[in-house]
Amino acid sequence: MVLLNRASEGIIVTESNKNPVIRVITWLLLAFTTLMVCFRLLTKLLLTARKYGVEEVLIMIAYVFALCQSITWTLPQSDALGQTSDNLSDKQLQDANKILYTGTLLYLMALTFAKLSICAGFHVLSPDAKHRRLTFSVGGAIAVWSITCTVAYAFRCGTRYTWTEHDKTCVNDLALMQFISITNILGDIGLLVLPVWIIFPLNMPLQSRIKIIGFFSSRILVVIAGIAQLYYLPLYYKPNFTLLAFPYFIVTQVVQFSSVSTACIAYLWPFLRSLRSGLLWANNPATNYGLSNVSGGSKPAVSSGLSGRKDKDTRNFVKITPESALSSQEA
Repeated sequence: MVLLNRASEGIIVTESNKNPVIRVITWLLLAFTTLMVCFRLLTKLLLTARKYGVEEVLIMIAYVFALCQSITWTLPQSDALGQTSDNLSDKQLQDANKILYTGTLLYLMALTFAKLSICAGFHVLSPDAKHRRLTFSVGGAIAVWSITCTVAYAFRCGTRYTWTEHDKTCVNDLALMQFISITNILGDIGLLVLPVWIIFPLNMPLQSRIKIIGFFSSRILVVIAGIAQLYYLPLYYKPNFTLLAFPYFIVTQVVQFSSVSTACIAYLWPFLRSLRSGLLWANNPATNYGLSNVSGGSKPAVSSGLSGRKDKDTRNFVKITPESALSSQEA
């Protein structure tokens, strides 16, 4: 709290001015997002044999939009966010509306490309035609959702000044934002079901399947944050929205952070597995999801996991364990 109270060049946080808290949390979440994206790119580069693909391009685009949205919310024109409207001029309120309008469009783009990155990752990892059709369908639904929501929000008042106070020519903004939030939550639930549908039937140890699904299930954080955002959304349409909608502003940043970060967290799996020593060959399951080992086949399929290499015959390899090492020393 001391740091928060001293944030934004000495501006003190009060009941009528919580703008420094918004700025600090925005920058912190942006820093964590940056670390997660860099971690994903470095893991892909150092621990796998595959080059950067479409999924990395999509996550980088998502990160750029998230970066722009965060910067937008920390511009001087965003000083009104978190302050009571009694202390704000008409120009400050108009600047706040412009910031929120621009930030929401950037926010939608960040969520869209983060979701598409997950779909592209599954499309690349699994050579099974049924799985690819499924991921392509989910990706297409996300693209349609994005175009619909972005166009509807961008032109909610036609081509007039959409950030000004609404009149009878504008759509019901609250209903529109509720639609966007609900469909966003449904999309994330779909991305939670997708890895279960693809990974659980694979011909691999149950424990490994559960672990991999567990990493992808971290997207439940996005669903929880989205539900909280939907709960606080009506505060954004109160008369003194700049102050009352403070929880909504914070949760919106959390949704953006969790959406981009959980698209990268699955890459913790090859990183953590690579820390386990004892296997003598370079192409070991530590960096391989093995999504092509579909159950029901009589012959092991070629793995197309994150390593991008064929599985080797492991019969001629020896797993080094503390017991075998001790036996060698005694001999």
